Order: sequence, then C-alpha cells, then structure tokens
Amino acid sequence: MNITRALLAILLIGTLTGFTSEVKSQTFEGVIVYKTTVEQSEDSDIPEEQFKMMFRGMNEESKLYLKGNKYRLVDIDAKTNKPANVKLCGTEKGKIYSFKYGQNELGMVSDIDKMNLPEPVITKNNDEPLTVMGKKCYSITIDYGKISKSTIYFSNDYKVDVEAYKNNPIGFLQYIYRTGALPLKIYISGGGALQTYVYTAVEVKEESLDDEIFEVPGFMSVLETTF
Repeated sequence: MNITRALLAILLIGTLTGFTSEVKSQTFEGVIVYKTTVEQSEDSDIPEEQFKMMFRGMNEESKLYLKGNKYRLVDIDAKTNKPANVKLCGTEKGKIYSFKYGQNELGMVSDIDKMNLPEPVITKNNDEPLTVMGKKCYSITIDYGKISKSTIYFSNDYKVDVEAYKNNPIGFLQYIYRTGALPLKIYISGGGALQTYVYTAVEVKEESLDDEIFEVPGFMSVLETTF
C-alpha cells in the first residue's frame, strides 16, 4: 500500500536542565505529545468529501518517547483513548519495529540499510516562521524524491545535542539530527500517497523514562519490509 510505503520509508535525547536558545549543547529525555491530523496531498485529485470519509476516525494523538538514541512512537486510538500502533527505534542500528500495542504475534521490521534509499535533498526553507506552542519555528525539508518528503518545524528554544544520533539518524531521530532541535511540527508525504500526515506538538514533558519502554517485544513472527 502507498500509505504504508510512505510512512515506513521516511520513518526512516540524558537530563534536560531547561531549554534556551543560548545553550548550544543539551540532551533531552521525556515525551512529546502531538496532535495528529491528515491533509490531502498535492498529488491527490479525489473529492474533498470522499477524502474526509476515507480518513474519518483516524488516531488523533501520538506520543513520542525519547531517551538517548532511542524512541518509541505510540498512536493513541481516537475511540478508546488507548495506545494503538507502536514504532520502536534505537535498539538495533538501522531498524524500526512496527506493531500493534499489546499484540506480540506479528511485528514488522524496516531495515533502513537494506532499502537502498537515495541521498535526500535537504532544503532550508525561507518561508515566514510558524508559531507552535508559542515558539517561533523555522523549517527544513528532507526530500527523498518519489519515496517520501518531510518538512520539519523546529524552535531554537528546543535545541539539543545531536551527538547521540549521528550513528543512527533514522525515523524521528533523523528529524532531530538534521535540525539540532526537537521537532514541533512535521509534515510527512510522498510515495504516491493521497494523504499528508501532520504532527503538531501540544506538550513537551521532561521526565525519566524506563529502558523497558524501548525494548522490542518477543514476537512469534517478524515480517521484514523492503520498502
């Protein structure tokens, strides 16, 4: 599916002492809460009402857990307000695991090193700053051509040290590595998908996280994706 391909292709910090633009090197451990929405991509020509029907009931919140060079992205089910889909990264270099929360029968692993992704085109955008959580944000775009494209908005008030990510800059770690800051708004599109996924930060919480959060479950079966 184009939807799965676009997301898997692109989903390709430690104690915080207080973010300020004057501090050049900091790490972050905690959670970023995002409001998640879907917009119609430029490539889509289906009627607006049909598009809305297709994505009605989609997860409306995601939580990104960050610690060192690891992350766990959890989508919250809009109907039950409970965890739904999960992505884990950092336990094994170059790999992102995807699975349903609480169901360990089947997991999917994306091995970035085997995808033969082209070198992305990184563009520093010159558009007007966007305000997210009261912070002035600038943006860059990471473009993998026909595979995927992501635009990341970040604030100098949330700058972080990228040293932890330089050996494994994939998925959301890539966004931090490329900007040197926590991602406050993200647009993910491409791969021929009809939709653009939008993550907008509504809360940044510094807190200590248990290492178990980032452990990969013991799946009965693992399906390796090659796209």
